[in-house]
Amino acid sequence: FEEQANILRLMVGHTTDLPSSDQVCLLETNLDDTSGELIGHACSLLMKQGALDVYTTAIQMKKNRPGIMLSVLCNMEDMEPMKTILFRETLTLGIRYQRIARFKLKRNSHSVETQWGQVEGKTIHLPDGKITFSPEYESCRNLALANQVSLPTVFAAARQAFHTTQT
Repeated sequence: FEEQANILRLMVGHTTDLPSSDQVCLLETNLDDTSGELIGHACSLLMKQGALDVYTTAIQMKKNRPGIMLSVLCNMEDMEPMKTILFRETLTLGIRYQRIARFKLKRNSHSVETQWGQVEGKTIHLPDGKITFSPEYESCRNLALANQVSLPTVFAAARQAFHTTQT
């Protein structure tokens, strides 16, 4: 073995069935000198660009200044456009990022029929085999406005319609 060892390492194992998982990116920046209007605008642009989630958290910054932490969850390939929006639309001087592993439940698009019309939503497959239904907000909101009924009433009717089809 004068220059290099002539060996090979092989590892054999078995995986267990886990919920679907993937890697995403979390971008965060602390803002203490940006107006609420600019933050709201930036959040809208980030979602339009394809962010998986955008949220703000009230924080206390140095010198007892109130501030906002702006967090963006996105696919790894979308990190650059998200950074561009954050630097262009806020007064931030820096952005933290980290790769995050996450578990995801299987979900499928699904619609149900209510007395006011069709409601779009998603079925969610739980680890114990049960399936639940999550109505889409905009679908329920549109029916509620069009039929002059409360939004919670439409949500409840959509869930009931799904439950009825499952029994």
